[in-house]
Amino acid sequence: MGILPSKQRLVQFLGNDDFFLWEYYGEGILGRILGLIFKSRIKALMDLLNKLDLNFEEVIDVGCGPCFVSYALASKMSGEYVGVDIIRADKLRKYKDAMKDEGVKKHRDC
Repeated sequence: MGILPSKQRLVQFLGNDDFFLWEYYGEGILGRILGLIFKSRIKALMDLLNKLDLNFEEVIDVGCGPCFVSYALASKMSGEYVGVDIIRADKLRKYKDAMKDEGVKKHRDC
């Protein structure tokens, strides 16, 4: 499991016009820069957690956005992931379902 799922798999769930897909997998120079920034943030978090060698019982991600951090954490944690955001509940549930299809089974309902 990598840091992020493939764009092609996420497009199946979220559609081509999803804002977060553009931020992480964007086209053009601005899209590539944003993608590098967001992927670098997730990689830095995972590197830090690997150095600390922590075993999580529960992770609460406030401001989870599309739950991409849950995808990165899935192989590291043994407990539950809870994502909370101000995004509409139906959109957040759609992200959760996309991550579940990608192998993140530890989500609590958003």
